[in-house]
Amino acid sequence: MDRTWIALITALLSIPGDRYEYEMNILLKCRELKIPLKEISIRTVYIDDNASSHFDAVKDSMRIYKEILSNQA
Repeated sequence: MDRTWIALITALLSIPGDRYEYEMNILLKCRELKIPLKEISIRTVYIDDNASSHFDAVKDSMRIYKEILSNQA
């Protein structure tokens, strides 16, 4: 593994976040490092009408927006 990959992995491992904001932080770090992203379609499966989801529309959205706004350049 060359040094570029080691540096990239190290940068990605240091990204903070616990829930949905972690995904946003990964995307923001990729933008910062100029890592190209490719969007792909996936099939979404909801079991029992998504009863097991722990998503809190207000709290989790605020966490995500906080990360977006704090990373504005």
